[in-house]
Amino acid sequence: MKIPLFPLQIFLFPGTLQPLNIIEPWAEKLIQHCLETMPTHQRYFGMIYENSQLLDNKIGILVKIINVYYGNTKGDRFVVLVL
Repeated sequence: MKIPLFPLQIFLFPGTLQPLNIIEPWAEKLIQHCLETMPTHQRYFGMIYENSQLLDNKIGILVKIINVYYGNTKGDRFVVLVL
């Protein structure tokens, strides 16, 4: 199974809810792809911890989109994830 990957410079912990502010065009495309191509109960993507000191080691987690909403007048999306 192929899943989209989202690089991020924070470490996320399993079993928690995490809000994510989507402001970059590439991130918007990733979320839109998940919303359009995956069933509601299977909207997953991978989040990779990106750190220049860990170039050889990739640490990541599979996350599920729980809710997506527009939170401001600029059109930025806010995504709630469960890890």
